[in-house]
This record gives sequence, structure tokens and C-alpha cells, in this order.
Amino acid sequence: MQMLAAFRQHIPVGERMLAGRWLGSWYFFDPHATITTTTRDEWAVPMLPDGDSYFFFSRDYRLGVLSRWSGKVIVYGRELLAEMERDPPQQFLQACRFAGGRRQTKRCT
Repeated sequence: MQMLAAFRQHIPVGERMLAGRWLGSWYFFDPHATITTTTRDEWAVPMLPDGDSYFFFSRDYRLGVLSRWSGKVIVYGRELLAEMERDPPQQFLQACRFAGGRRQTKRCT
């Protein structure tokens, strides 16, 4: 829910994001809609990878999240990176592991 809060903070009301699955369906995603859980009942695609690749982009591509089938999660955009540095979402960091089992966080500029 922390990523949803970050999306809500940096996506204007009335603007939708693009959400989709690699080689699958794409949707318009309204982060300001009444979303109370992170289940598939309220999200068309999951935020964290589950064997497939998923993407969330702002309409102008200035920020987004790419979660790869391999388990790698890429967060880009100054706004989202600043949110992660200020208050790191623990579930996200647990999912973001690199080869060898070592958790690393890298800042993209």
C-alpha cells in the first residue's frame, strides 16, 4: 500500500496510470480510486513479480515500477525514489533480491 500512497501523491487526481503484464493485457489504473487492499480483486495486475512481468507507468513515463519475472523490481522517477528513501516499503525490499541472496538497493539517477 506504500507504493499506492506514493502513486497517489505524485499522480494528479483524474490522471490514470498504465498498468500491464508483459505480452498481456494493459489497463488504465486510477491510483485515486477506492482501493483498500492489494488483492487482484482491486488491482488488475500485481505490483510484485509472481513469475510474470508487470509494469506501472505514469502516462508521461516520468515515474513507474517494472517488476520482472526474474524477481528484479525496478523503480524509476525522482518522486518514487525519494519516497522509497524516505520510508522504504519493507515488503518491496524483501522482494528485491539480487543473485546470491544479497539485498542491495541502488539509486538510479
